[in-house]
Amino acid sequence: MKKIEITTTQNVTIEYKIASVFERVAAFILDNIILYIVFLTLSLALNPIFGSFEFFNPGFIYLFMLLVYPIVCELYMNGQTFGKKAVKIRVMKITGEKLTAFDCILRGLFRIIDTIGTIGALAVIGIVSSKRGQRLGGALSDTVVVKSDEKKRFPLEHVLSLQKKMGHEPVYKGVKKIDEQHMLLLKEVVNLYEREKSDANKKALLALTKKMENLLDVKAPKNKIEFLKTLLNDYVVLTR
Repeated sequence: MKKIEITTTQNVTIEYKIASVFERVAAFILDNIILYIVFLTLSLALNPIFGSFEFFNPGFIYLFMLLVYPIVCELYMNGQTFGKKAVKIRVMKITGEKLTAFDCILRGLFRIIDTIGTIGALAVIGIVSSKRGQRLGGALSDTVVVKSDEKKRFPLEHVLSLQKKMGHEPVYKGVKKIDEQHMLLLKEVVNLYEREKSDANKKALLALTKKMENLLDVKAPKNKIEFLKTLLNDYVVLTR
C-alpha cells in the first residue's frame, strides 16, 4: 500500500494511505450513476421546452456535467465528490494547503485527456506507475487522492482540540520555538497521567517537566499538570 506524508498548515506531518485504483474506479462509477440519474431527470423535465432546439444535444450536456461536477464538488466538499465520499477517499494538496479553484479546474481539464478521452486507461497507468498514485491532472496540480478515514500517525486532534481561547495571553512565549514532536509527546504524557496516576507515568511527567524547564529556561510551578497544559495552550495560540 502506497503512503504519503503531508505537512499540514499547523506544521505537523501526517501519514496517509494513497487511494487504490479500485477505490478510485468505484468512486468514478458511483459519480457517473449519480450524474446519469440527474441527467435523465433534467432531460425529462427540460425536453418539452428545449427538445425542438438544435443546441440541445444530450451527449454534449452530459459531457459538460461530467466535466463540471467533480470540479465543483472537490472545491466545495473538501476534495470529495459524492462517489469519493461514499468510498471514503478525497483529494489533498501535497503541500497540505487547501484546494484552490485552479487546482480543481486543472484536475478537471486533464480528466478529459487521461480519463474520459482514453476510457480511463491513461489514468490507471498513471495511478499504478506513479509513486504517489497520481494521474496526469494530479501530478500537474500537486494533488493526491488519499484515504479519508485513516487515523493520523500523530494525534493532531489532541493539539487542535485546545481551541484558541478568547483573550488568552500566552504565559511562556518561548514555547513556539519548540519542535511539534516535543509538544505532541507532552500532550500524550499528560493524557497518560490523567488516565492512570501510576509511578511510571508520574516519573515520565516529572522528567518531561524538567525537560521543558531546561528548554524554556523557566521554573515550573508546583502544579506540574497545569504547567504542561499551559504550555500546550500557549503553543496552539502562538503557532496557529
